[in-house]
Amino acid sequence: MAGSNNACIVEITPEIAIARSSAAEHDWFDSLNHFAQAVQIADKHYPPPQDYDNEVDTMLSRCVGFMGGQMIDAAEPVAKERYLEIRLVHEGEKTSTWDVVSAKHGDLLGIIRWWGAWRQYTFFPSNNTVFNPDCMREISRFIETQMKARKKSKAVL
Repeated sequence: MAGSNNACIVEITPEIAIARSSAAEHDWFDSLNHFAQAVQIADKHYPPPQDYDNEVDTMLSRCVGFMGGQMIDAAEPVAKERYLEIRLVHEGEKTSTWDVVSAKHGDLLGIIRWWGAWRQYTFFPSNNTVFNPDCMREISRFIETQMKARKKSKAVL
């Protein structure tokens, strides 16, 4: 039995507003928590396996899009090349992780992270991505720079 769109929207609107506001402030935990509350409310009104295929789905989808956009904007590029932007997403004690993003469209093309088996940073492309030689050179140059910086910092110790 499907629930009422109006009752559902009345209940999820405050949760979505808080989720969006928290995302705008880069408070990811609070944002995700309130988005999860909105999904639980929608599930109460539209129990699985029924899809939300209505304005409730639209509200939830737009909230996810906004949150994702805020997360991408929060990570300033550490390297901005002609075709790619490389953004630090995790800085650990020993290694770091970067997103590789299309400079033109903002799409996530893959990640650069430490590959322990090879003892070096490597590029992990996203599915269904294609790279020309210029893009691969930009990625390669960035990795080489990080490896030199890592060796230099280890030599200081």
